[in-house]
Amino acid sequence: MVRSTRILAALLSLAFVPVLSSPVQAQGKKAAEFIPGTVVSIEKDKTGRNYKMKFKSSADDTEFDVPLKPTTQLAVTVQGDETFLRPNVTILTSALAGANNQYSAKDFTVFIGAAPAPHLIPDPKKVPMVFEMCGKVLAKDAEGLMVQCGPQPKKVLFESGVTVAVKISDPALIKVGDGVEVEGILIKSKNLINAISVSVTPLEPINADEYFASLEERKKSKSSKSKTSKAKTDAAEGAAGGDSDPFGVLKGKKGATKSKTDKAAAEDDAKPDSAKKDTEAKDKDKPAEKKD
Repeated sequence: MVRSTRILAALLSLAFVPVLSSPVQAQGKKAAEFIPGTVVSIEKDKTGRNYKMKFKSSADDTEFDVPLKPTTQLAVTVQGDETFLRPNVTILTSALAGANNQYSAKDFTVFIGAAPAPHLIPDPKKVPMVFEMCGKVLAKDAEGLMVQCGPQPKKVLFESGVTVAVKISDPALIKVGDGVEVEGILIKSKNLINAISVSVTPLEPINADEYFASLEERKKSKSSKSKTSKAKTDAAEGAAGGDSDPFGVLKGKKGATKSKTDKAAAEDDAKPDSAKKDTEAKDKDKPAEKKD
């Protein structure tokens, strides 16, 4: 009886260990916070790859620094129009299935940059014949879109009253005064937030044609800089090389051949006159080479 009581007490003590240790473990991990505010400044850092954003908290006007890295989930969300519906963008919509394997929809979210994976699944609300569709736009005409949301493209017809919301993962669009909500780990001692996601609401609308034109210009400029840098590198290598044998490998071989020739000539000069005469006589006795 005493033995069984001890075993029961030991089991109960083990059962309470995780419960007692879990608060200690929880204290070691900082939870992410959601902090809304307004953009105070935005600029590229020295590397040219990341951005440094400073924003003011709506709660107490405290300013925080937020590094925007390629891994940061960024969404600049604006209200758009049908001009954003064009090839190569990704759309998300609730589409109603119709005849001839066609669908119809009126509310679209356009993603430029980071986007969800393509899919066509029944609506989560289990509405009959309604599907959540996400995929890249292949073509557009007056009737609707051709969307690659699976192995076979699907035709999506426009319903009346089309609406378009746009999410662009481009920090170059962020401007002073824009509304922003940052999700991340707050480091109060440095007034710094290590951001997980950043959602920006611009003060001014974004024109689709102007945005895509500026995007194309940036791509061309980046390509031009890359070509210029490569040309400078090639020119520098050519100037530094001087010849086709920078390590002197071929020169070494030529030098060795020349060295052997000089050595033979020296040995010939060292021969006595009688030996030289014998050599010359032998050369005279050799038959002349035939000429073509």
